Amino acid sequence: MARLKTEDRRKNIIDEAVKIIHKQGFEALTIRELAYRVNVTEPAIYRHFENKEDIILSIMDRMNEFDEELNKHIESVKGKERKIAELINFHFLFFEKNPEITSIIFSEDIFRNGKLLPDKLLSILTNRRGIICKVLEDAKRSREYQGLSSCNLATIILGFIRLVVLRWRLSGFAYSLVESGNSEAKTLLKLIYNYR
Repeated sequence: MARLKTEDRRKNIIDEAVKIIHKQGFEALTIRELAYRVNVTEPAIYRHFENKEDIILSIMDRMNEFDEELNKHIESVKGKERKIAELINFHFLFFEKNPEITSIIFSEDIFRNGKLLPDKLLSILTNRRGIICKVLEDAKRSREYQGLSSCNLATIILGFIRLVVLRWRLSGFAYSLVESGNSEAKTLLKLIYNYR
């Protein structure tokens, strides 16, 4: 078997960590189990990551990559109202393609211990809220909607996305998140744009 490059090995370890958490829960993620799944020794895992928390931080870095992709996508969309709809849709598409990530995002146990993980999640949420707030502020300046606080509305949109994704997760991913979520998003968008 050929040796993997460092970056490929790190990605492999992260992918397996996500699978373990998704299938068995956060408590099942141990360096021993991870080493077994990746077919390396435990010291080999430690050559790539300091500890379990470092692995989770690397998983969370993928959410930062999502934000970069989200920003690029939103910049390419024409029309302020369309940007908000696409922003919501982009979330649903991402989670539908990566359902195992919901096991990380919705796991309270992961974020209870230590300071780095809660801070990292808070940073991601703050950044995501900022992206949405900016899109809403642009729409407000162009008078596409009025009277609502953009940043408060951004929080409502994030809460809406979280609830729709969580319900889909709890159903065992039994239906299309994109179809169901976008159908419900139409109501949210009507509320935003018809508010006076």
